[in-house]
Amino acid sequence: MNNQKNILNYFASWSVGYALIFTFLVPFAIFLGLTNFQIGIISAMPFASLILSQVTAMLSSGKVARRKTFVVAFLLFRRIFLIPLLALPFISNAPVYFIVLVFVIHYLGQVPESAFMSLLADIIPEKTRGRFFARKEVYIAIFTTIPYIIAGFFLDIFPKNSPQGFIILFALGIIVSFFSLTFLASLKEPEYKPQKQKLKNLLNFRGEYGKFTVFTTFFNFAYMIASPFFVVYILKNLGLGYSYFVLATSISIVCRIIFLKPIGRMLDRYGDRPVAIVSTFATALVPLTYLLFVKPETVWLIIPAEILSGIAWAGFDLSSVNLLLDFTTKEDRMAQVAKFNAVTAIPMIIAPIIGGFLSEKSFVFLAGIPLVFAVSSVARAIAAVLLFRIREVRVKKEYPLKVILRAYVHMPLKAVRTMERGFVAFVHHRNNFVKK
Repeated sequence: MNNQKNILNYFASWSVGYALIFTFLVPFAIFLGLTNFQIGIISAMPFASLILSQVTAMLSSGKVARRKTFVVAFLLFRRIFLIPLLALPFISNAPVYFIVLVFVIHYLGQVPESAFMSLLADIIPEKTRGRFFARKEVYIAIFTTIPYIIAGFFLDIFPKNSPQGFIILFALGIIVSFFSLTFLASLKEPEYKPQKQKLKNLLNFRGEYGKFTVFTTFFNFAYMIASPFFVVYILKNLGLGYSYFVLATSISIVCRIIFLKPIGRMLDRYGDRPVAIVSTFATALVPLTYLLFVKPETVWLIIPAEILSGIAWAGFDLSSVNLLLDFTTKEDRMAQVAKFNAVTAIPMIIAPIIGGFLSEKSFVFLAGIPLVFAVSSVARAIAAVLLFRIREVRVKKEYPLKVILRAYVHMPLKAVRTMERGFVAFVHHRNNFVKK
């Protein structure tokens, strides 16, 4: 139990550091004077570095006897490389150094990811894995969103040509990030025997693991072809301001936080595969909703679209993590997760480029970003069909999809009833207080 608390505390504290640093890297890049092309390079860095980092992780997998030490060492170096960010406003040729730093920082954080996943899988009991990962995601969402909003207002205090606000934010984020490592260092690692990896094994994608890799690779292409263009559609096509965009994003995040726990319980009860199928189909409805209903004259429909997005992605993210752990073995999990990450990252580099190309074309009655939304929606639905080829592992009883769909529909209704009861209780309490 102490291990689980330390893991949750790590994610909570690291999320604060992430909010203060990583969510403001693009604004910092603009401050440093990077061109749009250079900012595009920075946006691709997480995926480009992911492929290289997972090759490193695969080659290291058979040699890592103590996963905790491996993870903490790489994450410590990552935090050390955050420190030079504070000096960039005061040196010449800062954009080049910034691009290099961003690549190194992402690389150092991604190398130990598979080892960390392997460690988590051994620490968290299989029967409660859905609920635990739901709690983890709630922690991340809360401890990222609140500091992010506060930091945004904090930056507005300083003149736009002053680096002082960024330096203070980054310095605080670095301190919190170093502090977060104390929780990982306190983990008690379960017994683990690394398996030496042969080259032919590194290239094999067999069974359910291979099928899930194919699904994720296709789905990553399907969603990344449209993902960067939702912001463009809201700000340019609909002509809305930043405040409306922030409001819409916040609604999606709040819905995600509300529904993570019930979805986690759903995963433990009904299984990971059926929830993943319904969630993937639900993600296909998000771009379709924007395509069919969200117009300049009906911009208020962004709100239900973002509610749908928050619920759908909460289910997809949780079920995907569980399925990956289901289809990897304890002995080879570190190498298998690394292979999975490397392969599934490839379409995330290619898809936005193709999406940008399609956004300038027309087909029949669709043109521009609406065409991209249509392609993404169809591709996501096709990806959901691929999940029918894999089997459920954690839950032995097979539930029909209509049971999962009914549970999904009941979740918002239950949440509304809960809020209604809370409001009635608040009014009753307030009336009694006034009477006193």
